[in-house]
Amino acid sequence: MVKKKHVPETKVDLERPAPVTRKPAYSVLEFLEIHPISRRGFYGEVAAGRLVARKQGGRTIVLDTDYQNYLDALPRLDPAVLSGSGEGEE
Repeated sequence: MVKKKHVPETKVDLERPAPVTRKPAYSVLEFLEIHPISRRGFYGEVAAGRLVARKQGGRTIVLDTDYQNYLDALPRLDPAVLSGSGEGEE
């Protein structure tokens, strides 16, 4: 019989996510694994010209700087939406 080595339980702080190591560029698969967007959404944003993707040989990549520019260009949330003013709600 093989004894299993006891591994102490580690606690995960759900309030503070683990830091993500940023890379200068990501393959599409890497990008989708760490960013909150679906594959369909990714290609839709690229097709619309809002997110820049590049070709490196046969690979499609996204530069971290292009993703940061994409985020910076997103519209800001109107504070009135958060205040519960009721405007625009049906």
